[in-house]
Amino acid sequence: MLIYLAGPYRGNTEENIRIADEVSRELWAKGHYVICPHKNTSGFEHDTRISIEHIMNGDFIMLSKCDAIVMLPNWDQSEGAKIEHDYAKRNHIPIYDDWRIL
Repeated sequence: MLIYLAGPYRGNTEENIRIADEVSRELWAKGHYVICPHKNTSGFEHDTRISIEHIMNGDFIMLSKCDAIVMLPNWDQSEGAKIEHDYAKRNHIPIYDDWRIL
């Protein structure tokens, strides 16, 4: 499956990226393909040429191609992850709160 990871990025950015990376590697090792926006746009928040709206639009395009979305720990504390969750729900993309079942 092609899987999109959604979870907090801001706040403890280094830790959030580490968690996303760890889950991504585990899913790849299980034979899945993973889109990990934490790694894809890391540091973009410091680039004034790229808006959060543009990043989120790109995320929606990538998410629309996925077979499922995995919600990372504490995703419900992230405005972006909540928006991605709602997008997946509206578009009938399967949502997993526990990546280990895949």
